[in-house]
Amino acid sequence: MPYRPTVIAWVARHAILPCAIFAALVLSGAAPVAAPLAARASVPGRTTPVAESFDVGMMHVERFGTRGRQAVIFIPALFCGSWQWNREIDSLASRYDVYALTLPGFDGRPFAAAGDTAWPNLMPRAAADISRLIRGRHLARPIVVGHSLGGTLAVLFGATYADEPGAIIAVEGGYPISPDSANRLAGAEASAAPYDSATPATLASVLRARMLRYVITSPVDVDSVAKYAALSDHAAIAAWMRAALSLDLTGQLHAIRAPLLEIVPFDTTIDPYQGFASHAAKAQAYTTWLAHAPNGSLRVIDRSRHFVMFDRPAEFDQILFGAIRAHGASTASAQLDTAAILAGARPDIDAANDAWLPGLQHHDAASIAEAYSDSGLFIPAHGPVRRGRAAIAQLYASRFPHQLPIRGGGVVTDGIQVLSATRIVEWGHAWVDVASDHGTGPSARSGGQYLTVWVREGDGHWRISRNLTF
Repeated sequence: MPYRPTVIAWVARHAILPCAIFAALVLSGAAPVAAPLAARASVPGRTTPVAESFDVGMMHVERFGTRGRQAVIFIPALFCGSWQWNREIDSLASRYDVYALTLPGFDGRPFAAAGDTAWPNLMPRAAADISRLIRGRHLARPIVVGHSLGGTLAVLFGATYADEPGAIIAVEGGYPISPDSANRLAGAEASAAPYDSATPATLASVLRARMLRYVITSPVDVDSVAKYAALSDHAAIAAWMRAALSLDLTGQLHAIRAPLLEIVPFDTTIDPYQGFASHAAKAQAYTTWLAHAPNGSLRVIDRSRHFVMFDRPAEFDQILFGAIRAHGASTASAQLDTAAILAGARPDIDAANDAWLPGLQHHDAASIAEAYSDSGLFIPAHGPVRRGRAAIAQLYASRFPHQLPIRGGGVVTDGIQVLSATRIVEWGHAWVDVASDHGTGPSARSGGQYLTVWVREGDGHWRISRNLTF
């Protein structure tokens, strides 16, 4: 979330001051002065087309690039949509499989898309939906990048679903506003309250007055962001602020197995009001916090406020892209525990193969088709392709009235190979011994070879994604 309007007093009693940081800036006469930056649109247009758009739970997902490549998931900040990452998407889409998420209530999406909008439940449910996306799309160790609220969500996801991400990159996200629960709740309430009383007509002015001019340096960039930010729902802004600011994830950092990189800005005007008197003080605070993670690291970008991708775009992208390249290479070279993956898949594969012959003999199409995923393909040597469990069951059922009695048969796996943590390819041969037309005499044997792609779905079971017969 953008800078919280309450400040941690890192001296004396370590209490959150009851006044708003931004009010304090103005009342003290220390209102921030915009640095003389060249006029530019901080939200550049995006030239990369959306390859696919869909929803996963509360999340709206836009996919860019090519399936099968290293996946990168972007989670935007409070009041932001995928537009926050336009420049990064354009730079990465030619080489990566990019997913940009939008949370409910932001960028014109209804807050009701969250389902349960009670703020204590938002963050864990959002983390669960990221896991659903990864498992449902069979993404192998994606790199998860989040800013502010999105960064906090990325850290929570990495701690909760530790075996799924290849790396977590949080841009000033996850660091708690206070180690004390009561102070965090008070700070979250003070931060969110102005948005409770906002209306669609006043939201833009509230965002400008209380947030945007303090988290982005250039007034031109503030104008660029404001028109997008005002598309959000004021109740959603308040709820997500309460949800994120109330968290202290320090005690969960030890569970994050993937590398955790924090990219944080430092601004000499704003950060002293956040409790960081200097670059060194902020770096030390984050370094101490990241020490709780097995593989935490920090990069600090000077002369930038909270939206560092707008204030210092070239320096930010250099660090981000370098981290993505490094973590992508290490993820690709990571050794899979193929024995464990096969052991987990074997019960489902063996059950499907064992069900094939009895299903044919007893005209039980459902038991044969049960092995397929909802969108699985059956690609026969001759005839049209069938998609989905229902269509495949219908195909088998249509053949039964014309089928001669089957006396025997079998399925033999000739080979099997693990392609990724969620994908296995199996090949082999199958046959049936069919009674003669008159019911007497020797059986006739027919059969052929097959190639089957198995995928591990969200419920942990392995199902057929593609089945080719020859």
